[in-house]
Amino acid sequence: MSIATEMRAELYPWLTGDLGLYSDAICSMWAQLEQYIDDDPYGDGSGGWSNLLDVDRCPFEALPYLAQWNGEQIRSGMTDGQARAEITHGPNNIRGTPAGIARAAQRSLTGTGSVQILERQNSDGSSDPQGDHFTVITFTSETPNSAQVWKDLLTAIPADMVCNYVTAVGALCTNIKTSYATCAAVKAAFPTCNALLGYRTGSNVWTITS
Repeated sequence: MSIATEMRAELYPWLTGDLGLYSDAICSMWAQLEQYIDDDPYGDGSGGWSNLLDVDRCPFEALPYLAQWNGEQIRSGMTDGQARAEITHGPNNIRGTPAGIARAAQRSLTGTGSVQILERQNSDGSSDPQGDHFTVITFTSETPNSAQVWKDLLTAIPADMVCNYVTAVGALCTNIKTSYATCAAVKAAFPTCNALLGYRTGSNVWTITS
């Protein structure tokens, strides 16, 4: 039973049309809260408040609350899908790892959100035997704000590591040529143009769906 219904029942001996409208207006302040405390909001015995802890059922306005349980923060401007993905992937839970760095970079990317990481690589492309340097690559077409990507990367990069972040238009022809001898081999390795576009020798690749 809703709060509005209970209030009307309490007021029944004196209830008039105007008083009923006034009562409903007052009780409407708790309408949103009622969605959260309903003992069985989905008819499956899930129980009150359970929707606030379910990333698929949680109302959009309550996602910042749910994100706290994962140590995440829903930034202003995130869409419903982006916010839920942020909670599901939980980049802060894997902070400092290659996957965590990739997930952080994807926060403001569009399209496939492709992120490539070349570990043990200096900014000039040479190998870093000490393993302190690495390179992160995103595509220009999927990076509307590279400055924001860099800010997001800084939240996930370990303090003792040096990151070289660059945006790239597409794959380097020399990478393809040195790795694949024939066109048939290239076609077999990259079934789509998007896959070919993303190739960097020796890199690990993450997309929003992977």
